[in-house]
Amino acid sequence: MAVLPEPQFGGDVTVAHQATGNIGQPEDKVVTRVHGRGSEPFLLEGDFLKVTNHEAKTVDFAWGGRHFPIEPGEEKFVPFEALVEALGDPRSMDDEVQRYDDGNGHKGVVMQRKFEIDRLFSAYAVTLYNIDDVIDPKTKELRVGLTSKAPRVTVTTMTGQPVVFPISHPDMLPLPVHTLEGKGGTTDMVKSLDKLASENEAMRGQLADLEGRLDEMVREREGIE
Repeated sequence: MAVLPEPQFGGDVTVAHQATGNIGQPEDKVVTRVHGRGSEPFLLEGDFLKVTNHEAKTVDFAWGGRHFPIEPGEEKFVPFEALVEALGDPRSMDDEVQRYDDGNGHKGVVMQRKFEIDRLFSAYAVTLYNIDDVIDPKTKELRVGLTSKAPRVTVTTMTGQPVVFPISHPDMLPLPVHTLEGKGGTTDMVKSLDKLASENEAMRGQLADLEGRLDEMVREREGIE
């Protein structure tokens, strides 16, 4: 039986962060600092985490064309990427886009926490973009927030250490990102980030249009009745 990779612990990691906002000099595009991993999970692409489903229904995670359904009460190992897709990236930071490179061919970008939360709003159809449950000021109906729509699952490493995700803890401290030391941002990266931001804004617009149409249908129905 193959041994599944698991998160690593201990030691310090030098992390390069892609800076955002006003950047005065080219060398300021990337700032480097050291993270103390301590007891926090140090997650890598391809890691498998143990997930327990506390819902009364099947919870299905998906990544790369594969599905990882978990029946009620069942425990199953799920790749980190599939959990990030459904629950948000726990490595995301408030004001910085981060690049990662584990030296084994896994390279990518960790988006800002705000982008991750907006992406989850769209994925779970939270039309008022509310974290907690609120009363809709228009309809006076209860609108379920993002944290209430989060699948009721617990995630741990193979050694039993809990791992939390932004969907249920939007203000959580970011987990460290593994990367090789390096400088400079690329034009391709900037274009990719701009494209992702545009797509996210488009999804928010579509949700707003959908909500408007639903409100109009409700008003028409009430007029008829």
